[in-house]
Amino acid sequence: MKKNAVYASSLCALAALLAFTACKKSSSSSSNGSVAGAVGALTSLGFTNSGAPLSVQSARPHTTSCPQITGGPITSGGSASCTGSETLSSAYTSTPFTMTFTNCTSGGYTLNGIMQFDISASSPVYTCKTGSTLNSMGGSFTFQTPSGQHMSFTGNNLQGQTNCTVNLTVAMSESNGTYSGSITGTACSQTINSSF
Repeated sequence: MKKNAVYASSLCALAALLAFTACKKSSSSSSNGSVAGAVGALTSLGFTNSGAPLSVQSARPHTTSCPQITGGPITSGGSASCTGSETLSSAYTSTPFTMTFTNCTSGGYTLNGIMQFDISASSPVYTCKTGSTLNSMGGSFTFQTPSGQHMSFTGNNLQGQTNCTVNLTVAMSESNGTYSGSITGTACSQTINSSF
Protein backbone atom coordinates (compact mmCIF):
# COMPACT_ATOMS: atom_id res chain seq x y z
CA MET A 1 0.00 0.00 0.00
CA LYS A 2 2.79 2.40 0.93
CA LYS A 3 4.66 1.58 -2.29
CA ASN A 4 1.55 2.35 -4.33
CA ALA A 5 1.13 5.67 -2.53
CA VAL A 6 4.73 6.65 -3.34
CA TYR A 7 4.24 5.58 -6.97
CA ALA A 8 1.02 7.60 -7.25
CA SER A 9 2.78 10.59 -5.70
CA SER A 10 5.59 10.21 -8.23
CA LEU A 11 3.13 10.24 -11.13
CA CYS A 12 1.46 13.35 -9.73
CA ALA A 13 4.84 15.02 -9.36
CA LEU A 14 5.70 14.11 -12.95
CA ALA A 15 2.39 15.49 -14.21
CA ALA A 16 2.88 18.68 -12.21
CA LEU A 17 6.35 19.25 -13.62
CA LEU A 18 5.31 18.62 -17.19
CA ALA A 19 2.32 20.91 -16.78
CA PHE A 20 4.53 23.63 -15.33
CA THR A 21 7.08 23.25 -18.11
CA ALA A 22 4.34 23.44 -20.73
CA CYS A 23 2.80 26.54 -19.20
CA LYS A 24 6.15 28.31 -19.05
CA LYS A 25 6.84 27.58 -22.71
CA SER A 26 3.42 28.56 -23.96
CA SER A 27 3.76 31.95 -22.31
CA SER A 28 6.11 32.92 -25.14
CA SER A 29 3.24 33.17 -27.63
CA SER A 30 2.01 36.65 -28.49
CA SER A 31 -0.37 38.47 -30.77
CA ASN A 32 2.56 39.04 -33.16
CA GLY A 33 3.07 35.32 -33.60
CA SER A 34 6.32 33.40 -33.77
CA VAL A 35 7.51 29.87 -34.36
CA ALA A 36 8.73 29.76 -30.76
CA GLY A 37 5.28 30.81 -29.59
CA ALA A 38 3.61 28.18 -31.76
CA VAL A 39 5.96 25.52 -30.41
CA GLY A 40 5.06 26.64 -26.89
CA ALA A 41 1.37 26.30 -27.69
CA LEU A 42 2.01 22.87 -29.18
CA THR A 43 3.98 21.50 -26.27
CA SER A 44 1.57 22.87 -23.69
CA LEU A 45 -1.03 20.50 -25.13
CA GLY A 46 1.27 17.55 -25.65
CA PHE A 47 2.21 16.75 -22.10
CA THR A 48 -0.89 16.88 -19.94
CA ASN A 49 -4.65 17.20 -20.17
CA SER A 50 -6.39 18.57 -17.09
CA GLY A 51 -3.34 17.59 -15.07
CA ALA A 52 -3.51 13.87 -15.89
CA PRO A 53 -0.13 12.14 -16.16
CA LEU A 54 0.79 10.80 -19.57
CA SER A 55 0.45 7.21 -18.36
CA VAL A 56 -3.24 7.87 -17.80
CA GLN A 57 -3.64 9.70 -21.10
CA SER A 58 -2.09 6.96 -23.18
CA ALA A 59 -4.13 4.28 -21.48
CA ARG A 60 -7.33 6.18 -22.25
CA PRO A 61 -6.88 8.08 -25.55
CA HIS A 62 -8.76 11.32 -25.91
CA THR A 63 -11.43 11.89 -28.52
CA THR A 64 -10.81 15.63 -28.65
CA SER A 65 -8.54 17.18 -31.25
CA CYS A 66 -6.08 18.44 -28.61
CA PRO A 67 -4.70 15.79 -29.02
CA GLN A 68 -5.58 12.17 -29.74
CA ILE A 69 -2.86 10.03 -28.15
CA THR A 70 -1.87 6.58 -29.37
CA GLY A 71 0.65 4.20 -27.85
CA GLY A 72 2.56 4.57 -24.62
CA PRO A 73 2.33 4.45 -21.70
CA ILE A 74 5.07 5.92 -19.53
CA THR A 75 6.56 3.10 -17.49
CA SER A 76 8.99 2.74 -14.61
CA GLY A 77 12.57 2.00 -15.58
CA GLY A 78 15.80 3.44 -16.86
CA SER A 79 19.01 4.33 -15.11
CA ALA A 80 19.18 7.55 -13.10
CA SER A 81 20.88 8.76 -9.96
CA CYS A 82 20.13 11.44 -7.40
CA THR A 83 22.64 13.73 -5.74
CA GLY A 84 23.65 14.44 -2.18
CA SER A 85 21.53 12.78 0.47
CA GLU A 86 18.65 12.01 -1.88
CA THR A 87 17.65 8.55 -3.00
CA LEU A 88 15.99 7.58 -6.29
CA SER A 89 12.23 7.21 -5.94
CA SER A 90 11.23 6.39 -9.51
CA ALA A 91 12.55 6.62 -13.05
CA TYR A 92 10.23 6.88 -16.04
CA THR A 93 10.72 5.87 -19.65
CA SER A 94 8.33 5.53 -22.58
CA THR A 95 7.99 3.71 -25.82
CA PRO A 96 7.67 6.46 -28.45
CA PHE A 97 4.01 7.30 -28.94
CA THR A 98 2.21 9.74 -31.20
CA MET A 99 -0.19 12.60 -30.62
CA THR A 100 -2.44 13.79 -33.44
CA PHE A 101 -3.53 17.43 -33.57
CA THR A 102 -6.54 18.31 -35.76
CA ASN A 103 -7.55 21.98 -35.92
CA CYS A 104 -6.45 22.24 -32.32
CA THR A 105 -6.34 25.77 -30.92
CA SER A 106 -4.00 26.95 -28.16
CA GLY A 107 -2.59 30.35 -27.30
CA GLY A 108 -4.17 31.88 -30.38
CA TYR A 109 -2.56 29.33 -32.71
CA THR A 110 -4.23 26.55 -34.71
CA LEU A 111 -2.20 23.33 -34.77
CA ASN A 112 -2.42 20.43 -37.21
CA GLY A 113 -0.23 17.36 -37.60
CA ILE A 114 1.42 14.52 -35.73
CA MET A 115 4.06 14.62 -33.00
CA GLN A 116 5.98 11.87 -31.22
CA PHE A 117 6.88 11.88 -27.52
CA ASP A 118 9.70 9.77 -26.08
CA ILE A 119 11.59 9.37 -22.81
CA SER A 120 14.68 7.23 -23.37
CA ALA A 121 15.95 4.65 -20.90
CA SER A 122 19.39 6.25 -21.06
CA SER A 123 18.02 9.61 -19.91
CA PRO A 124 14.80 8.96 -17.98
CA VAL A 125 12.64 11.44 -16.14
CA TYR A 126 13.23 10.66 -12.48
CA THR A 127 12.07 11.68 -9.02
CA CYS A 128 14.22 11.82 -5.90
CA LYS A 129 13.34 11.83 -2.25
CA THR A 130 14.87 12.67 1.10
CA GLY A 131 13.50 10.21 3.60
CA SER A 132 9.88 9.75 2.52
CA THR A 133 9.51 13.22 0.95
CA LEU A 134 9.63 13.64 -2.83
CA ASN A 135 11.56 16.86 -3.28
CA SER A 136 13.30 16.91 -6.64
CA MET A 137 13.05 15.72 -10.22
CA GLY A 138 15.13 15.76 -13.38
CA GLY A 139 15.60 14.21 -16.77
CA SER A 140 14.85 14.85 -20.41
CA PHE A 141 12.53 13.87 -23.23
CA THR A 142 12.11 14.47 -26.94
CA PHE A 143 9.14 15.81 -28.85
CA GLN A 144 9.34 15.54 -32.64
CA THR A 145 7.52 14.94 -35.88
CA PRO A 146 7.88 11.29 -36.98
CA SER A 147 9.58 10.59 -40.30
CA GLY A 148 7.34 11.63 -43.18
CA GLN A 149 5.01 13.68 -40.95
CA HIS A 150 4.74 17.41 -40.35
CA MET A 151 3.02 20.12 -38.33
CA SER A 152 1.37 23.32 -39.47
CA PHE A 153 1.01 26.42 -37.31
CA THR A 154 -1.31 29.32 -38.09
CA GLY A 155 -2.78 32.18 -36.08
CA ASN A 156 -1.43 35.26 -34.32
CA ASN A 157 -0.44 36.59 -37.76
CA LEU A 158 2.05 33.74 -38.20
CA GLN A 159 2.38 33.03 -41.91
CA GLY A 160 3.83 30.23 -44.04
CA GLN A 161 4.40 27.60 -41.34
CA THR A 162 2.32 24.85 -42.94
CA ASN A 163 4.81 22.04 -43.59
CA CYS A 164 7.07 22.02 -40.55
CA THR A 165 9.30 19.36 -39.10
CA VAL A 166 9.92 19.67 -35.36
CA ASN A 167 12.70 18.12 -33.27
CA LEU A 168 12.90 19.30 -29.67
CA THR A 169 14.74 18.10 -26.59
CA VAL A 170 13.55 19.29 -23.20
CA ALA A 171 15.94 18.98 -20.26
CA MET A 172 14.49 19.84 -16.87
CA SER A 173 15.13 19.85 -13.17
CA GLU A 174 13.11 20.72 -10.09
CA SER A 175 14.14 21.16 -6.48
CA ASN A 176 11.56 21.81 -3.77
CA GLY A 177 9.19 23.52 -6.19
CA THR A 178 11.79 25.54 -8.12
CA TYR A 179 11.84 24.53 -11.79
CA SER A 180 14.41 25.18 -14.50
CA GLY A 181 15.37 23.72 -17.82
CA SER A 182 15.96 24.22 -21.50
CA ILE A 183 14.24 23.54 -24.80
CA THR A 184 16.59 23.06 -27.75
CA GLY A 185 16.22 21.87 -31.31
CA THR A 186 14.53 22.99 -34.51
CA ALA A 187 11.03 23.82 -35.69
CA CYS A 188 10.01 25.01 -39.15
CA SER A 189 13.73 25.20 -40.08
CA GLN A 190 14.33 27.63 -37.22
CA THR A 191 16.57 27.06 -34.22
CA ILE A 192 14.78 26.83 -30.90
CA ASN A 193 16.96 27.57 -27.86
CA SER A 194 15.09 28.77 -24.82
CA SER A 195 15.10 28.30 -21.07
CA PHE A 196 12.51 28.31 -18.34
